[in-house]
Amino acid sequence: GPNGGSCIECVKDTYKTGGGNANCESCPANTGSPVGSTTVTMCACNAGFSGAGGEACTACVIGTYKAGMGFPSCECCPAHANSPAQSTAVTACLCNAGYKGPAGGSCTMCESGKFKAHDDVLCLPCPSGTTSKPGSTSSTECSVQCPPGSAGPDGGPCASCPAGEFKTSPGTAACLSCPANSNSATGSDALARCTCNAGYSGQDGGSCTACDQGDYKAVAGAAACESCPADSHSPAGSILSTACVCNAGFSKSNGEICMVCVAGSYRAADGDTFCKSCPANAGSPTGSIILVACTCNAGFTGLNGGSCTVCSAGSYKAASGDATCTSCPANADSPAGSSALAACMCSAGSSGLDGVCTKCVADTFKAGNGNANCESCPANSGSPADSTDSTACI
Repeated sequence: GPNGGSCIECVKDTYKTGGGNANCESCPANTGSPVGSTTVTMCACNAGFSGAGGEACTACVIGTYKAGMGFPSCECCPAHANSPAQSTAVTACLCNAGYKGPAGGSCTMCESGKFKAHDDVLCLPCPSGTTSKPGSTSSTECSVQCPPGSAGPDGGPCASCPAGEFKTSPGTAACLSCPANSNSATGSDALARCTCNAGYSGQDGGSCTACDQGDYKAVAGAAACESCPADSHSPAGSILSTACVCNAGFSKSNGEICMVCVAGSYRAADGDTFCKSCPANAGSPTGSIILVACTCNAGFTGLNGGSCTVCSAGSYKAASGDATCTSCPANADSPAGSSALAACMCSAGSSGLDGVCTKCVADTFKAGNGNANCESCPANSGSPADSTDSTACI
Protein backbone atom coordinates (compact mmCIF):
# COMPACT_ATOMS: atom_id res chain seq x y z
CA GLY A 1 0.00 0.00 0.00
CA PRO A 2 1.04 3.68 -0.27
CA ASN A 3 3.15 5.24 2.49
CA GLY A 4 0.81 6.69 5.11
CA GLY A 5 -2.16 4.75 3.71
CA SER A 6 -3.79 1.43 4.50
CA CYS A 7 -1.73 -1.70 3.94
CA ILE A 8 -3.12 -4.92 2.48
CA GLU A 9 -1.58 -8.34 3.11
CA CYS A 10 0.16 -9.98 0.17
CA VAL A 11 -2.27 -12.40 -1.42
CA LYS A 12 -1.66 -16.14 -1.75
CA ASP A 13 1.34 -17.11 -3.95
CA THR A 14 3.05 -13.68 -3.51
CA TYR A 15 5.47 -12.19 -0.96
CA LYS A 16 7.16 -8.91 0.07
CA THR A 17 10.43 -8.93 1.99
CA GLY A 18 10.76 -5.47 3.54
CA GLY A 19 8.86 -2.34 4.55
CA GLY A 20 7.84 0.30 2.02
CA ASN A 21 5.29 0.88 -0.69
CA ALA A 22 6.62 -1.71 -3.15
CA ASN A 23 4.22 -4.24 -4.62
CA CYS A 24 4.12 -7.86 -3.55
CA GLU A 25 6.12 -10.15 -5.85
CA SER A 26 4.91 -13.37 -7.41
CA CYS A 27 6.45 -16.64 -6.24
CA PRO A 28 8.72 -18.48 -8.71
CA ALA A 29 7.12 -20.81 -11.25
CA ASN A 30 5.31 -23.86 -9.87
CA THR A 31 5.47 -22.64 -6.26
CA GLY A 32 2.98 -21.13 -3.86
CA SER A 33 2.95 -19.29 -0.54
CA PRO A 34 0.41 -18.44 2.19
CA VAL A 35 -1.25 -15.01 2.51
CA GLY A 36 1.09 -12.42 4.07
CA SER A 37 4.36 -14.12 3.11
CA THR A 38 7.45 -12.06 3.93
CA THR A 39 10.24 -13.90 2.07
CA VAL A 40 10.74 -15.82 -1.17
CA THR A 41 11.75 -18.90 0.85
CA MET A 42 8.12 -19.17 1.96
CA CYS A 43 7.28 -20.05 -1.66
CA ALA A 44 7.11 -23.85 -1.55
CA CYS A 45 6.92 -26.25 -4.48
CA ASN A 46 3.41 -27.19 -5.53
CA ALA A 47 2.20 -30.78 -5.47
CA GLY A 48 3.70 -32.61 -8.44
CA PHE A 49 6.86 -30.45 -8.33
CA SER A 50 10.08 -30.52 -6.28
CA GLY A 51 12.99 -28.19 -5.59
CA ALA A 52 14.63 -25.93 -3.01
CA GLY A 53 12.78 -23.13 -1.23
CA GLY A 54 12.51 -19.86 -3.11
CA GLU A 55 13.60 -21.31 -6.43
CA ALA A 56 11.80 -22.53 -9.54
CA CYS A 57 10.53 -26.08 -9.07
CA THR A 58 10.83 -29.01 -11.47
CA ALA A 59 7.98 -31.32 -12.40
CA CYS A 60 8.07 -34.85 -11.01
CA VAL A 61 9.18 -37.14 -13.83
CA ILE A 62 7.23 -40.11 -15.20
CA GLY A 63 6.97 -42.85 -12.60
CA THR A 64 7.09 -40.47 -9.60
CA TYR A 65 4.68 -38.27 -7.67
CA LYS A 66 4.54 -35.65 -4.87
CA ALA A 67 1.32 -35.34 -2.92
CA GLY A 68 1.53 -31.94 -1.18
CA MET A 69 3.25 -28.56 -1.18
CA GLY A 70 6.75 -28.30 0.27
CA PHE A 71 10.33 -29.24 -0.43
CA PRO A 72 10.44 -33.06 -0.25
CA SER A 73 11.65 -34.94 -3.32
CA CYS A 74 9.25 -36.72 -5.62
CA GLU A 75 8.60 -40.32 -4.60
CA CYS A 76 8.82 -43.36 -6.86
CA CYS A 77 5.71 -45.34 -7.75
CA PRO A 78 5.40 -48.86 -6.33
CA ALA A 79 7.17 -51.65 -8.20
CA HIS A 80 5.70 -52.47 -11.66
CA ALA A 81 3.63 -49.26 -11.69
CA ASN A 82 3.97 -45.95 -13.52
CA SER A 83 2.51 -42.44 -13.47
CA PRO A 84 2.41 -39.36 -15.74
CA ALA A 85 4.79 -36.45 -15.16
CA GLN A 86 3.63 -33.92 -12.53
CA SER A 87 1.61 -36.56 -10.65
CA THR A 88 0.23 -35.28 -7.36
CA ALA A 89 -0.86 -38.50 -5.63
CA VAL A 90 0.21 -42.12 -5.30
CA THR A 91 -3.12 -43.09 -6.87
CA ALA A 92 -1.77 -41.72 -10.16
CA CYS A 93 0.53 -44.77 -10.16
CA LEU A 94 -1.19 -47.45 -12.25
CA CYS A 95 0.02 -51.02 -12.71
CA ASN A 96 2.03 -51.60 -15.87
CA ALA A 97 0.81 -53.81 -18.69
CA GLY A 98 0.97 -57.44 -17.61
CA TYR A 99 0.37 -56.54 -13.93
CA LYS A 100 -2.80 -55.95 -11.92
CA GLY A 101 -3.58 -54.12 -8.69
CA PRO A 102 -5.32 -51.06 -7.26
CA ALA A 103 -4.22 -47.54 -8.17
CA GLY A 104 -1.30 -46.65 -5.93
CA GLY A 105 -1.14 -50.17 -4.51
CA SER A 106 1.03 -53.22 -5.03
CA CYS A 107 1.01 -54.81 -8.49
CA THR A 108 1.12 -58.54 -9.18
CA MET A 109 1.84 -60.30 -12.47
CA CYS A 110 -1.09 -61.62 -14.53
CA GLU A 111 -1.33 -65.39 -14.29
CA SER A 112 -0.72 -67.79 -17.14
CA GLY A 113 -3.68 -67.77 -19.51
CA LYS A 114 -4.44 -64.10 -18.95
CA PHE A 115 -3.17 -60.76 -20.25
CA LYS A 116 -3.52 -57.06 -19.48
CA ALA A 117 -2.83 -54.03 -21.63
CA HIS A 118 -1.64 -50.88 -19.86
CA ASP A 119 -5.06 -49.17 -19.74
CA ASP A 120 -7.00 -52.19 -18.49
CA VAL A 121 -7.79 -52.63 -14.81
CA LEU A 122 -8.06 -56.43 -14.64
CA CYS A 123 -6.19 -59.25 -16.30
CA LEU A 124 -8.40 -60.67 -19.07
CA PRO A 125 -8.62 -64.37 -19.99
CA CYS A 126 -7.16 -65.66 -23.25
CA PRO A 127 -9.62 -67.03 -25.83
CA SER A 128 -10.88 -70.55 -25.18
CA GLY A 129 -8.30 -73.25 -25.91
CA THR A 130 -5.34 -70.90 -25.74
CA THR A 131 -2.93 -69.87 -23.03
CA SER A 132 -0.17 -67.33 -22.35
CA LYS A 133 2.87 -66.97 -20.20
CA PRO A 134 2.56 -65.04 -16.91
CA GLY A 135 2.75 -61.27 -17.33
CA SER A 136 1.36 -61.21 -20.89
CA THR A 137 0.36 -57.76 -22.15
CA SER A 138 -1.82 -58.51 -25.17
CA SER A 139 -4.23 -61.10 -26.57
CA THR A 140 -1.71 -61.64 -29.35
CA GLU A 141 0.43 -63.46 -26.79
CA CYS A 142 -2.31 -66.07 -26.34
CA SER A 143 -1.66 -69.30 -28.24
CA VAL A 144 -2.25 -73.03 -27.98
CA GLN A 145 1.36 -73.58 -27.00
CA CYS A 146 3.24 -71.95 -24.15
CA PRO A 147 5.29 -69.13 -25.71
CA PRO A 148 9.07 -68.73 -25.50
CA GLY A 149 10.22 -67.89 -21.97
CA SER A 150 7.65 -70.25 -20.44
CA ALA A 151 6.90 -73.95 -20.26
CA GLY A 152 3.80 -76.13 -19.75
CA PRO A 153 1.32 -78.35 -21.57
CA ASP A 154 -0.52 -77.20 -24.68
CA GLY A 155 -3.51 -75.16 -23.55
CA GLY A 156 -1.72 -74.19 -20.35
CA PRO A 157 -1.13 -73.36 -17.69
CA CYS A 158 2.29 -71.97 -18.54
CA ALA A 159 4.99 -71.21 -15.99
CA SER A 160 7.64 -68.60 -16.69
CA CYS A 161 11.15 -69.96 -16.93
CA PRO A 162 12.75 -69.28 -13.53
CA ALA A 163 15.76 -67.04 -13.09
CA GLY A 164 18.86 -68.74 -14.48
CA GLU A 165 16.95 -70.52 -17.25
CA PHE A 166 15.59 -69.69 -20.74
CA LYS A 167 13.46 -71.15 -23.54
CA THR A 168 13.68 -69.90 -27.12
CA SER A 169 10.73 -71.67 -28.77
CA PRO A 170 7.05 -72.27 -28.00
CA GLY A 171 5.80 -75.64 -26.87
CA THR A 172 5.92 -78.13 -24.05
CA ALA A 173 9.72 -78.42 -23.86
CA ALA A 174 11.36 -77.59 -20.55
CA CYS A 175 13.36 -74.44 -19.94
CA LEU A 176 17.13 -74.79 -20.28
CA SER A 177 19.76 -73.73 -17.77
CA CYS A 178 22.03 -70.80 -18.52
CA PRO A 179 25.73 -71.55 -19.00
CA ALA A 180 27.81 -71.92 -15.84
CA ASN A 181 28.42 -68.72 -13.87
CA SER A 182 25.70 -66.79 -15.68
CA ASN A 183 22.12 -65.88 -14.86
CA SER A 184 18.93 -64.61 -16.48
CA ALA A 185 15.74 -62.87 -15.45
CA THR A 186 12.50 -64.79 -14.91
CA GLY A 187 10.76 -65.52 -18.25
CA SER A 188 13.88 -65.25 -20.41
CA ASP A 189 13.23 -66.24 -24.05
CA ALA A 190 16.76 -66.26 -25.50
CA LEU A 191 20.20 -67.64 -24.65
CA ALA A 192 21.55 -64.09 -24.93
CA ARG A 193 19.46 -63.21 -21.87
CA CYS A 194 21.97 -65.21 -19.84
CA THR A 195 24.60 -62.73 -18.68
CA CYS A 196 27.80 -63.43 -16.77
CA ASN A 197 27.53 -63.05 -13.01
CA ALA A 198 29.48 -60.48 -11.04
CA GLY A 199 33.07 -61.73 -10.74
CA TYR A 200 32.92 -63.32 -14.21
CA SER A 201 33.28 -61.93 -17.72
CA GLY A 202 32.23 -63.09 -21.18
CA GLN A 203 29.75 -62.42 -23.97
CA ASP A 204 26.01 -62.63 -23.24
CA GLY A 205 24.90 -66.23 -23.77
CA GLY A 206 28.49 -67.49 -23.93
CA SER A 207 30.94 -69.02 -21.50
CA CYS A 208 31.88 -66.95 -18.47
CA THR A 209 35.41 -66.88 -17.05
CA ALA A 210 36.26 -65.87 -13.48
CA CYS A 211 38.07 -62.56 -13.11
CA ASP A 212 41.80 -63.16 -12.65
CA GLN A 213 43.60 -62.51 -9.39
CA GLY A 214 44.04 -58.77 -9.08
CA ASP A 215 40.78 -58.04 -10.95
CA TYR A 216 37.11 -57.69 -9.99
CA LYS A 217 33.70 -57.14 -11.60
CA ALA A 218 30.84 -55.71 -9.55
CA VAL A 219 27.88 -56.14 -11.93
CA ALA A 220 26.39 -58.81 -14.13
CA GLY A 221 26.80 -58.48 -17.90
CA ALA A 222 29.38 -58.58 -20.64
CA ALA A 223 31.63 -55.88 -19.20
CA ALA A 224 35.30 -56.72 -18.71
CA CYS A 225 36.80 -57.24 -15.26
CA GLU A 226 38.50 -54.18 -13.79
CA SER A 227 42.01 -54.12 -12.35
CA CYS A 228 42.62 -53.52 -8.66
CA PRO A 229 44.34 -50.24 -7.75
CA ALA A 230 48.14 -50.17 -7.93
CA ASP A 231 50.03 -52.27 -5.35
CA SER A 232 46.95 -54.29 -4.38
CA HIS A 233 45.41 -57.59 -5.42
CA SER A 234 42.25 -59.68 -5.04
CA PRO A 235 41.28 -63.36 -5.23
CA ALA A 236 40.06 -64.76 -8.55
CA GLY A 237 36.34 -64.18 -9.11
CA SER A 238 36.15 -61.05 -6.92
CA ILE A 239 32.92 -59.05 -7.18
CA LEU A 240 33.79 -55.82 -5.34
CA SER A 241 36.62 -53.30 -5.33
CA THR A 242 36.79 -53.84 -1.57
CA ALA A 243 38.16 -57.32 -2.30
CA CYS A 244 41.35 -55.58 -3.46
CA VAL A 245 43.73 -55.53 -0.51
CA CYS A 246 47.17 -53.99 -0.31
CA ASN A 247 50.15 -56.19 -1.10
CA ALA A 248 52.61 -57.06 1.63
CA GLY A 249 54.92 -54.07 2.09
CA PHE A 250 52.07 -51.63 1.44
CA SER A 251 49.29 -50.18 3.58
CA LYS A 252 45.99 -48.49 2.73
CA SER A 253 46.55 -45.19 4.53
CA ASN A 254 44.91 -42.73 2.14
CA GLY A 255 41.43 -43.83 1.11
CA GLU A 256 41.78 -46.39 -1.69
CA ILE A 257 45.50 -45.82 -2.33
CA CYS A 258 48.04 -48.38 -1.10
CA MET A 259 51.13 -46.58 0.20
CA VAL A 260 54.51 -48.28 0.43
CA CYS A 261 55.80 -48.98 3.94
CA VAL A 262 58.45 -46.36 4.70
CA ALA A 263 62.01 -47.22 5.68
CA GLY A 264 62.11 -48.51 9.24
CA SER A 265 58.78 -50.35 8.96
CA TYR A 266 57.36 -53.51 7.40
CA ARG A 267 54.09 -55.33 6.71
CA ALA A 268 54.19 -59.08 6.28
CA ALA A 269 50.61 -60.00 5.35
CA ASP A 270 48.10 -58.95 2.71
CA GLY A 271 45.32 -56.65 3.90
CA ASP A 272 44.61 -53.08 4.89
CA THR A 273 46.29 -52.92 8.31
CA PHE A 274 49.03 -50.39 9.00
CA CYS A 275 52.75 -50.98 8.50
CA LYS A 276 54.53 -51.91 11.74
CA SER A 277 57.63 -50.12 13.01
CA CYS A 278 60.88 -52.03 13.33
CA PRO A 279 62.18 -52.70 16.87
CA ALA A 280 64.06 -49.84 18.53
CA ASN A 281 67.47 -49.04 17.01
CA ALA A 282 66.74 -51.10 13.87
CA GLY A 283 65.89 -50.11 10.30
CA SER A 284 64.56 -51.68 7.11
CA PRO A 285 64.41 -50.80 3.39
CA THR A 286 61.29 -49.15 1.95
CA GLY A 287 58.54 -51.70 1.19
CA SER A 288 59.80 -54.38 3.58
CA ILE A 289 57.53 -57.42 3.89
CA ILE A 290 59.04 -59.37 6.82
CA LEU A 291 60.20 -58.61 10.36
CA VAL A 292 63.70 -59.98 9.69
CA ALA A 293 64.16 -57.17 7.16
CA CYS A 294 64.62 -55.02 10.28
CA THR A 295 68.38 -55.06 10.98
CA CYS A 296 70.23 -53.42 13.84
CA ASN A 297 71.58 -49.98 12.98
CA ALA A 298 75.28 -49.17 12.98
CA GLY A 299 76.42 -48.90 16.61
CA PHE A 300 73.95 -51.62 17.71
CA THR A 301 74.04 -55.41 17.56
CA GLY A 302 71.44 -58.21 17.62
CA LEU A 303 69.67 -60.75 15.46
CA ASN A 304 67.68 -59.54 12.43
CA GLY A 305 64.12 -58.85 13.55
CA GLY A 306 65.07 -58.99 17.22
CA SER A 307 66.04 -56.49 19.89
CA CYS A 308 69.18 -54.44 19.32
CA THR A 309 71.78 -53.75 22.02
CA VAL A 310 74.08 -50.75 21.94
CA CYS A 311 77.76 -51.45 21.30
CA SER A 312 79.56 -51.04 24.62
CA ALA A 313 82.30 -48.50 25.23
CA GLY A 314 85.53 -49.60 23.58
CA SER A 315 83.80 -51.19 20.59
CA TYR A 316 82.05 -50.15 17.36
CA LYS A 317 79.88 -51.48 14.50
CA ALA A 318 80.11 -49.68 11.17
CA ALA A 319 77.15 -51.12 9.22
CA SER A 320 73.59 -52.26 9.81
CA GLY A 321 73.01 -55.98 10.15
CA ASP A 322 73.38 -58.80 12.65
CA ALA A 323 77.18 -58.63 12.99
CA THR A 324 78.68 -58.30 16.46
CA CYS A 325 80.40 -55.15 17.67
CA THR A 326 84.18 -55.01 17.01
CA SER A 327 86.57 -54.12 19.79
CA CYS A 328 88.74 -51.04 19.35
CA PRO A 329 92.45 -51.68 18.72
CA ALA A 330 94.80 -51.98 21.70
CA ASN A 331 95.26 -48.83 23.77
CA ALA A 332 92.16 -47.20 22.16
CA ASP A 333 88.67 -46.53 23.46
CA SER A 334 85.31 -45.34 22.09
CA PRO A 335 81.94 -44.13 23.45
CA ALA A 336 79.02 -46.60 23.71
CA GLY A 337 77.12 -46.85 20.41
CA SER A 338 80.10 -46.02 18.21
CA SER A 339 79.50 -46.64 14.50
CA ALA A 340 83.00 -46.29 12.98
CA LEU A 341 86.60 -47.23 13.64
CA ALA A 342 87.38 -43.51 13.71
CA ALA A 343 85.42 -43.30 16.97
CA CYS A 344 88.17 -45.38 18.60
CA MET A 345 90.48 -42.72 20.11
CA CYS A 346 93.82 -43.39 21.76
CA SER A 347 93.45 -43.82 25.53
CA ALA A 348 95.18 -41.64 28.10
CA GLY A 349 98.85 -42.66 28.17
CA SER A 350 98.79 -43.60 24.44
CA SER A 351 98.91 -41.67 21.16
CA GLY A 352 98.42 -42.36 17.45
CA LEU A 353 95.97 -42.07 14.52
CA ASP A 354 93.03 -44.12 13.14
CA GLY A 355 92.97 -46.46 16.13
CA VAL A 356 96.67 -47.42 15.88
CA CYS A 357 97.92 -46.34 19.31
CA THR A 358 101.30 -46.73 21.04
CA LYS A 359 102.04 -46.10 24.71
CA CYS A 360 103.76 -42.90 25.67
CA VAL A 361 107.47 -43.54 26.18
CA ALA A 362 109.31 -42.76 29.40
CA ASP A 363 109.53 -39.06 30.31
CA THR A 364 106.27 -38.27 28.40
CA PHE A 365 102.57 -38.34 29.27
CA LYS A 366 99.08 -37.90 27.75
CA ALA A 367 96.20 -36.97 30.02
CA GLY A 368 93.00 -37.87 28.10
CA ASN A 369 91.53 -39.90 25.24
CA GLY A 370 92.18 -38.57 21.75
CA ASN A 371 94.72 -38.44 18.97
CA ALA A 372 96.98 -35.80 20.53
CA ASN A 373 100.69 -36.57 20.84
CA CYS A 374 102.28 -37.49 24.14
CA GLU A 375 103.78 -34.44 25.91
CA SER A 376 107.30 -34.25 27.31
CA CYS A 377 107.77 -33.87 31.06
CA PRO A 378 109.17 -30.54 32.30
CA ALA A 379 112.95 -30.07 32.27
CA ASN A 380 114.93 -32.10 34.74
CA SER A 381 111.98 -34.43 35.45
CA GLY A 382 110.93 -37.82 34.18
CA SER A 383 108.03 -40.27 34.14
CA PRO A 384 107.45 -43.96 33.52
CA ALA A 385 106.14 -45.19 30.14
CA ASP A 386 102.33 -45.04 29.72
CA SER A 387 101.97 -42.03 32.00
CA THR A 388 98.51 -40.44 31.97
CA ASP A 389 99.13 -37.14 33.79
CA SER A 390 101.81 -34.47 34.29
CA THR A 391 101.94 -35.40 37.98
CA ALA A 392 103.70 -38.57 36.89
CA CYS A 393 106.67 -36.36 35.98
CA ILE A 394 108.95 -36.19 39.05
